[in-house]
Amino acid sequence: MRMAQRTTVKIDLTELPKLTNEKFYPLYWNKDRYLVLVGGGGSGKSVFAAQKIILRMLSEKGHRFLVLRKVAKTLRESVYAELSNVIHRWGLGQLFTIHRGDLYIRCANGNEILFAGLDDVEKLKSISGVTGIWIEEASEITPE
Repeated sequence: MRMAQRTTVKIDLTELPKLTNEKFYPLYWNKDRYLVLVGGGGSGKSVFAAQKIILRMLSEKGHRFLVLRKVAKTLRESVYAELSNVIHRWGLGQLFTIHRGDLYIRCANGNEILFAGLDDVEKLKSISGVTGIWIEEASEITPE
C-alpha cells in the first residue's frame, strides 16, 4: 500500500496590498456577519470579494461558500470566472479543483464553493452546510 505524501505549500501574501484596491484592503480581516461592498463599476468590489473568499478557503477550515446572482446564466462569465482567475493569478491551481461543467470549486483542504442563480430558488432548498454567501450585484435582487 502506498501512502500519500503531504505537500506543504507556502503562499506569499506580501503582494496582497498591491493586488487590492486600498479601499477594500482592510476588509480582509473584517469578521462582521455582513459585508456590503460599495463602489462604482470597475472599483474592484468583485475582485476583492473573490480574493477574500480564496484567502479564507486557504486559511480557514470547514467552509462551504454559496455564490449567488439573480440569474444563473450570468454566473459563469462573472463570479465563477473571477474566482477561477484569482486562483490562477495567485498560482494556486495545484490546490484547487475547478469543475467547469457544474460550476463548482473545491480546495485541497475540503473547502467548497457552490454557485446558484436566484431565478430558480427551489434548487437552493437542498443545499446544506453553507458557511458564507456572496451575493453578486445584490442591488438586482428583490426582497422576495
